[in-house]
Amino acid sequence: MRPPKVAVVFDRKHIAPKKEGAFEIRVTYGGKSYYISTGVKAKRAKSISLQESRRIASMQTNVTIRISDCLLAGKPIDMNDLRGVAFTGDTSTDFLDFFNERLDGRVMKEGTRKHYATTLSALQEWGKMRSFASVTAEKISAFDSWLHSKGLGDAGVYNYHKTLRAILSDAVLFDRISVNPYSRLKFSRGERQTIDYLTEEEFTKLRNVQLSSSMLEHARDLFVFQTYTALSYSDLCKFDIKSYRHEKGRYYKVDSKREKTRMKFVTVLLPPAVEIGEKYNGKLPIMCNGDYNRALKLVAAAAGIGHSLHSHMARSTFATIAISHGARIQNVAKMLGHASVSMTLKRYGEILEHDVIEDFERLGREI
Repeated sequence: MRPPKVAVVFDRKHIAPKKEGAFEIRVTYGGKSYYISTGVKAKRAKSISLQESRRIASMQTNVTIRISDCLLAGKPIDMNDLRGVAFTGDTSTDFLDFFNERLDGRVMKEGTRKHYATTLSALQEWGKMRSFASVTAEKISAFDSWLHSKGLGDAGVYNYHKTLRAILSDAVLFDRISVNPYSRLKFSRGERQTIDYLTEEEFTKLRNVQLSSSMLEHARDLFVFQTYTALSYSDLCKFDIKSYRHEKGRYYKVDSKREKTRMKFVTVLLPPAVEIGEKYNGKLPIMCNGDYNRALKLVAAAAGIGHSLHSHMARSTFATIAISHGARIQNVAKMLGHASVSMTLKRYGEILEHDVIEDFERLGREI
């Protein structure tokens, strides 16, 4: 009997406008051909990426070595065994090593670094994308499914993809791979059906609640300050009253940029915000975001508010109050530092619709 032959074949016959051809490992022996799927597909044989080529080559090598071992030991060739070896033979961790190197070498803020570290930990836990040869569009799709199986929503999973895409862009830049697999993939952030915010009644309860500790009072004051300034947490941390213009009894800034997005925004310190600033002599009692959000949940409980309060709700509360009191959406977008008015409309359109209905009802009573 002739020794088995192991070859890589490309299935051109089944290519269609919306269907790609599959790369397979063909094992021929005993007058028959057996096929092992590589999980790699493409429109043309030469259009696959470098890491996909490496993966196929690694699988072919794994199968060839196992066949040689079987022949030397006089054991029968088992296709199920070969299929298993093809996918598990790659023990390299060069991709995870590269990710870890970029985590240390990339210039980023500490909050962003935590997101990167979380993504790396998830990849290590999943364990199926350890080498560059295994970094394929198929594996990334499988990683997406695994993240969703952990109970994460589309928005949370999207953040993992955002980080992973950036690392793979670095890999292209450093010639570790030739093409970013995300060029063939598209993942949605998902549409958030509702936004978290406090009603004016709830906000009044929060402002007036008596609290049992200075830490809770500090958290409440920071939230109130955010609500009256529309500042995000990162911008709150950089607050400095000296950077504001003070004219005619008013503090304002017209050339600020959001710390996170670098988008320009306009802000004025309303009297309640000025009062809080004066209470702390211009130095707000800033605390780390984790402690801040944990304290806010206790503040909400003390005020009898049925929300899981967090720092970003202050901006949403500001926007809803401003819109409900007649602020023009274009101005609210500028106050929040949104990239466009359409972004503001998308988030707060439901509130505007409610106000429009009320206006119709008021017109119906008056005409």
